Amino acid sequence: MSLADLREELGSHVSLAEFHEVIKELARTEGAHVRQEADQKTLTDRDHRAAIILGGTARHNLTLDPLNYRRRDGRRPRK
Repeated sequence: MSLADLREELGSHVSLAEFHEVIKELARTEGAHVRQEADQKTLTDRDHRAAIILGGTARHNLTLDPLNYRRRDGRRPRK
């Protein structure tokens, strides 16, 4: 999922700072991946605004591997 799309879905309910903080925390969980867009030419200003910086690299996409994702307490989410 695009971080820009996710940010748009959340709207004004979450500040940009809170959004970045949560995505960074999520990136540290098993089965969650925050990755840069492979085709950088397709990125819009909206994508750049929603991107977070991890390891010095702008990341634009979030994927969750449902077979490997675990909450911070080590438990798998309920189905």
